[in-house]
Amino acid sequence: MNVQHKYGCSALRRTALLSTSIMLASGALTGCGASHSHDGTKQSASGAADASPAAAVETARAATANAKSARLTLQETVRTDGKTQTVQGSGLTKVGNSSRSDGQFTLSTAGQAVQMRVLGTTLYEKLPATAATRQLSDGKPWISVNTTKIRHSTADTQNQAPNAAQQLAYLRNPQQATRVGTDTIDGVPTTHYRLILSPSQIADGTAKTQVVGKVPVDVWIDTSHRVRQETISMTVQPAASPSAPSNGTAPGQGQQVQVAMTMRLDDFGTPVHVTAPPSTQVTDATAKIVQAMGGQSA
Repeated sequence: MNVQHKYGCSALRRTALLSTSIMLASGALTGCGASHSHDGTKQSASGAADASPAAAVETARAATANAKSARLTLQETVRTDGKTQTVQGSGLTKVGNSSRSDGQFTLSTAGQAVQMRVLGTTLYEKLPATAATRQLSDGKPWISVNTTKIRHSTADTQNQAPNAAQQLAYLRNPQQATRVGTDTIDGVPTTHYRLILSPSQIADGTAKTQVVGKVPVDVWIDTSHRVRQETISMTVQPAASPSAPSNGTAPGQGQQVQVAMTMRLDDFGTPVHVTAPPSTQVTDATAKIVQAMGGQSA
């Protein structure tokens, strides 16, 4: 999320940032209810005792994608400049194609909740009913966002719904992969692996943000070779806007952002049926959100 510009905005800008900062690329902190065993034994709950850790994880990534869909729960914590924001959510999503992750979700942060439906490149949001959100939505219950018109970055989880397929894609070709042990996640036996990714594997390929240092990713795989939980932690250095003060950072840089995300998956193969809200209840807010982001369209 664009944390460095979130505070001190106009009412419309705050509303646009609320509506979009409440969205994730996916993730949640490690949830409760997990038991752990790191006994150094070679037996693998995923049945991959004879496979290398990297091969076991790749097998799980492919098997999870082949499930086509799953129910997810997620949480993201973002810290910057002494401030913390936590987003929680759940929903049902397709997992096989990161470019088209149709789904429907409910996300909440700071007591505010947003309902979301994703159909292709269109994101529909039902925002909290406030005077400011009514201004953004022209008084209608829903807004739509053409996600191809919004510029994204690694630290910018605005304007993006949870994308389980993209999170799974991070499991490809890690620099390092090790088996940690066996855990139980929501009553399901799993094997825990830890991966190390290079910044280039996470970066978005633009100069807007820079991932600082190597990125640890933990993944828990069940006996059917499916990903049950994935966590990722990273530090991102956003570029500052030309008028933004450096606030003690290097010239031309924004405040570093620490992001911790976890995604849990279950109910694999559940059909995903998403319909757009009635057109009479929807306002296309793409242009307003682009303007609120300083005109940074894709």
